Parts: sequence; structure tokens; C-alpha cells
Amino acid sequence: MDLKKRLTEILHDKGYTYSDLSLHLQLSENELDAALEEGKLEIQTIEKISKDLQIPLYSFFRIPENYNSQNKPWFTTKLWEENCESLKKRIADLELQVELLSDELKKRKSS
Repeated sequence: MDLKKRLTEILHDKGYTYSDLSLHLQLSENELDAALEEGKLEIQTIEKISKDLQIPLYSFFRIPENYNSQNKPWFTTKLWEENCESLKKRIADLELQVELLSDELKKRKSS
């Protein structure tokens, strides 16, 4: 599959243009074209595009049968929002346990 063609389709589905992407990546369209044509687009750049568009990385290379560009089931940037407080409490509890166990270990070593 032609990566530029697939990328253009995804951008169109998301309401962006190829020009928008080149500006976002701080590349000229010619530089982006050359990187795509020569297969020299860095994986970090592809990952950045994937994250920014909130699509799975593999969607550049294959299209799932039930793919809908409006759904975002594979990727989210809000991983901490739903359980943020409970996760923070759990982390604090674990840190306290580690501290208590560390103190206990120091006591055992000194006696």
C-alpha cells in the first residue's frame, strides 16, 4: 500500500490536509514527499502522527474491515483521567508500604 495515499485518506477522514500535516511536522511538503517516496520517514515521525491523529499505528499499513475513523477504540491520550484519583491513592499506598518494608529491613540488618 502506498503510504502517502493511505496517509492522505486518514487525514481526509480526520478533517485535515496533507499541508496541515507538513506544517505540524515542521517539514515542507516536498521534504515530506521525499521522505515518503524514499521510505525514509522515521518511525518516531509515524508514531507521532499516529498519536496526534489518535489512530493505531498499524492503520497506516492495513485497513481493518470494521474501521471507522470517528471511533477511537485503540488509542487514547486520557489514560489517567477515569481512574486518576484511585490510581494516585494506590501508588501512594504502595510507596508507603515500600518505605515501611525498607525501614523494617534496615532494623533487621542493624540488629
